[in-house]
Amino acid sequence: MKSSKKAPRALTNQDIHELSVKIGRNQKALDQVDDVARILHDNEQNLKDLGGLKHRLNTLDTIMVTVDKIAGSIQTYQREQGVQQSIKGSSG
Repeated sequence: MKSSKKAPRALTNQDIHELSVKIGRNQKALDQVDDVARILHDNEQNLKDLGGLKHRLNTLDTIMVTVDKIAGSIQTYQREQGVQQSIKGSSG
């Protein structure tokens, strides 16, 4: 039995040029994929950083609420002391 395979033909300059163009397009596509991967990685890191920042802001908010409560308690105490001093001063 004879093989029905044909001998490969020689590449022409046109074939080489077409392959070169395809390789160039593929390289550009790979470069774009690399760029997208870098952007995704940067965005992922930024999201992690924002998560940490959100936690720090929540902690700071809790601290500020506590400071406001303490300041309010101090003002109340000072008013009460002033009232008591007024009472002592007027009865003495």
